[in-house]
Amino acid sequence: MLTDLFLALLDKRNQQARGNPILPALLYIYCPAAAGWWLAGANPEPVFDVAWHALEDFSQGKTLKEALTEHGIGEAVLGDIEKYIGEVTTYRSHHPMSSPELSPLFPGGRFDPSHRLGSHVAIKMMGSWNKVLEYARVWAFLLYDWQGDMNISQDADVQIELEWLAISSRGVRKAVYFPAWVWSTRIGKVEREHIGLLVEDGRGHDQLRFALVQASDRAGDKAWSNPPLVFGLQRKSGDAELFQSAFEIENLMQMLLPLAERATSKVSFPLRALRNPHACLDCGYQYLCYPDKAKKGRQKPLFGKASLKMLQR
Repeated sequence: MLTDLFLALLDKRNQQARGNPILPALLYIYCPAAAGWWLAGANPEPVFDVAWHALEDFSQGKTLKEALTEHGIGEAVLGDIEKYIGEVTTYRSHHPMSSPELSPLFPGGRFDPSHRLGSHVAIKMMGSWNKVLEYARVWAFLLYDWQGDMNISQDADVQIELEWLAISSRGVRKAVYFPAWVWSTRIGKVEREHIGLLVEDGRGHDQLRFALVQASDRAGDKAWSNPPLVFGLQRKSGDAELFQSAFEIENLMQMLLPLAERATSKVSFPLRALRNPHACLDCGYQYLCYPDKAKKGRQKPLFGKASLKMLQR
């Protein structure tokens, strides 16, 4: 789930510069069909991203209870979530490993189905009851797991903010704007920033996306106090891994323009669906690749009618 990329596509500054090669290149790596929709003028509709929304609400200074209440979670479910957090805390104290609560042996996370009454709209918005628990788990545990792996001292003053970065590359005239979560820390007079990009566990780093962010500038008048470290924040395990490029950065950046050129191909195959159709559930363009019957007559898939029929089975 690349919420940061889809939000970048929706930013008005980037929509006025659809000819910029950076976003088509990043989309082509993600899925050629998504790149085709963007270049055809379509905007994504991002799906609910539990980890992203937890970070967003936390960064605004809310408490977990306040945030869940604003999302429409009722008192009965709040009690279940409080119980769940206690169960995870106890289980972690006896199993010192990354996110032991994900084990099938973890006995917690159960609730009375009748408690859904009054919270069903919020649960549906998030996707499922498990997503509500995941939201609480990110807030209560993963935020601190990530900070530990980023070597952020417990004595540091920490501020988490969503910042818009200006990313560019050689051969590209103008930068595009890209959202990223920045941990700004201070110990005494020493300041440091860490950038966290959300990734799926076991998928590795998106090399070009990470390299562009690592070389980015802060948008506006801000400047980095020191060159920031960029980490991949794993959504499930809570591990944070420092980005280390598998390529020479110069060689990696040289791939950008050819990738953007490929994105302009007249036929954009849905490679993401061919690799793993379930991954399409997280895509902001799923509403176009999997159109409702009512909309079908008004939508022309870029990858051909035969492929669309295959995807709709």
